[in-house]
Amino acid sequence: MKILFFAQLREVSGFSELELRLSDPVSARELWERLQQMLPRLREIKVPLQVACNQELVGWETRLNPQDEVAFLPPVSGG
Repeated sequence: MKILFFAQLREVSGFSELELRLSDPVSARELWERLQQMLPRLREIKVPLQVACNQELVGWETRLNPQDEVAFLPPVSGG
């Protein structure tokens, strides 16, 4: 599974992308929990995140397959 990190997630994790080998589908929530175990600094993120699978926003209970591309997206501000 290819995982993409943007904005402050990239800064905190130290990665813009990460490859993770999974043998079975997991929910987006389960994936985020695993990533927090692997990269404990991700627990510092307290803002609500969105998750995208294959470039489409999905819910936290969406099942993700090992071949998917998943992105975790923090809120974006602009002006």
